[in-house]
Amino acid sequence: MNRTRAGVAQLVERNLAKVDVAGSSPVSRSNPFPAREATSREFGFAERGEPAVISVQNLEFHYRKSGFSLHIPQFAVARAEAVAVIGPSGSGKTTLLNLISGVVVPARGKIRVGNAEVARLGDAARRAFRIRSIGMVFQEFELLEYLSVLDNILLPYRIAESLRLSVEVRERAKQLGRRVGLGDQLGRNVTQLSHGERQRVGVCRALLTNPPLLLADEPTGNLDPSNKGRVLDILFEFAREHGATLLAVTHDHDLLGRFDRVVDFKQFQQAVRPEEEVEP
Repeated sequence: MNRTRAGVAQLVERNLAKVDVAGSSPVSRSNPFPAREATSREFGFAERGEPAVISVQNLEFHYRKSGFSLHIPQFAVARAEAVAVIGPSGSGKTTLLNLISGVVVPARGKIRVGNAEVARLGDAARRAFRIRSIGMVFQEFELLEYLSVLDNILLPYRIAESLRLSVEVRERAKQLGRRVGLGDQLGRNVTQLSHGERQRVGVCRALLTNPPLLLADEPTGNLDPSNKGRVLDILFEFAREHGATLLAVTHDHDLLGRFDRVVDFKQFQQAVRPEEEVEP
């Protein structure tokens, strides 16, 4: 366990935003997305039909050493909406996900997720917010290489004291693995997997705790064509069955037709002040 916690601490330094809800729910063998027993009303997440889950206003963020600046006058995502974000590399799409999840904080402006004003939370509160509210799929996987596939999927339950690792949770993790085609590899070390398989492990980890908000950074970027549809199907099915919100960064324009709305980051580049420079 100490080795696991040490490894997780290193991942947090590399912007690993962990996922969690307060407790687990029963698993149905026919449905890998069981109904949530716990909700995120503690953080003010809207019920169906209520206002936006994500609201950004007059946001400014700077990486001063690189000259990167991001200015977003207004941006919102409704509950249960699936939104794709497109735009050039280096334009700030991943930075937006990190700002929404509280991994980084803006120089000014407001970021509201549910009723939580993320930038005004302290470090510990932001971590708790991510644990209870957000499932994240990372472009670089953020897996622990000395753990098996199954243990990487179960990682939120290994590191969060508020989560109880039960038989039901283990079975749910196995079902998710089987659902994305990893059923016969759950005991293997993740270093033995292809890039596409590692990404599928990351998707399972993100969904395990039934988060009301999914943030995905190139979720199919390392998958071959035959697996893209499988991973998207499980993300969209989860969102539909739970009324969850999905915000995904992608360069794959073939996928855009599956989303409710597409946001082009060029509009935010145009909003940058003249004295500010955005990386190409």
